[in-house]
Amino acid sequence: MPPSITVVGLGSGGEDQLTLGALKALEQSAYRYVRTADHPAVADLRRRAIEFQSFDALYERHSSFDEVYESIAAALMDAAANHPDDNVLYAVPGHPMVAERTVQILRWRAPERGIELKLLGGQSFLDQAFISLGFDPIEGFQMLDAAELKREHIRPRLHTVIGQVYDAFTASEVKLTLMNIYPDDYLITVGQSLGVPGKESVRQIPLHELDRLESYGNLMLVHIPASADERLRRRSFERLHEIVTILRSPDGCPWDREQTHLSIRKNFIEETYEAIEALDNDDPDNMKEEFGDVILQVLLHSQMEEETGTFDVYDVLAELNDKLIFRHPHVFGGENAQDAEEALKNWEQMKAEEKRRKGVPERTSILDGIPKDLPALPRAHKQQKKSCRSRLRLA
Repeated sequence: MPPSITVVGLGSGGEDQLTLGALKALEQSAYRYVRTADHPAVADLRRRAIEFQSFDALYERHSSFDEVYESIAAALMDAAANHPDDNVLYAVPGHPMVAERTVQILRWRAPERGIELKLLGGQSFLDQAFISLGFDPIEGFQMLDAAELKREHIRPRLHTVIGQVYDAFTASEVKLTLMNIYPDDYLITVGQSLGVPGKESVRQIPLHELDRLESYGNLMLVHIPASADERLRRRSFERLHEIVTILRSPDGCPWDREQTHLSIRKNFIEETYEAIEALDNDDPDNMKEEFGDVILQVLLHSQMEEETGTFDVYDVLAELNDKLIFRHPHVFGGENAQDAEEALKNWEQMKAEEKRRKGVPERTSILDGIPKDLPALPRAHKQQKKSCRSRLRLA
């Protein structure tokens, strides 16, 4: 019989949330471990003479959560290997498959060491969140990890629950990220110890107070209700694409509907020069406006192609993302670049390789590739630059 680890979910509250199967597994196991003893069920189980070895000390020993989780997984696999005839039990808050990084690591690593992994579900903190916070996840819901939160994760149209708000520092990082989307005084809900009799707390606070609370902990979460307020999406690319689509729709703007690539071609040129002027004047406020006008031209032309089914602006983004990664092997690959000159050399090499893969014919002249509509001075500068590079290669 191979060594094994049984992972048991303790639920989000006291022992009343334990399943009967989980309680039996706890009673029958000789080697019991718990990720953290800071959980209501642990105290209840101790009164039943069910003791655990806690991994709380690892949080002080390591500088990052990733190191803590890796150490816990390694210790559990060593314990299973050292006691192959006994079942090693690992208890975690909530449900083993909800916001439990150590379990994910065990799922990857245990099979490599010939260790069988068994999971016994428990009530997750989400079950209590739906009850205590009063929303139905079918309306649209996302759960996010406070430690990994980024602005692009936030979707205001969905109910958002942010877990793992362990301390004031994490709360501060969450607050700053949310402030990229929501006003400083936007009301959010903070829940603590949901489902724990006598300890549950649910209250609304302004967003700016999130890192000024009296206490934090493993059982704290933040809820931002779903909102249809389009002002919350004003900084999203998806909203811009949506607006341009509406402008070009049958119920949109008559002028925008009539435009073609050729009819607004001159607008693209004019907006580009206005953006360049803002750069030359070192005028950040004007840059912000003019860069937006350039992006609008890209959106309008892409929308015209989307309407014919050739490509959309997200295809444009995909092409650009692929290009940037491919042409920067010294950043995203195994190459190195000691300075800007070497980085440019990598760019040119990968650009040539990219065109070769696409079957683009090689240029017969060193001056090929210079746009014919480029104004005289920039065109002359580009010609001289290409000519100079060619002479350096021949030298």
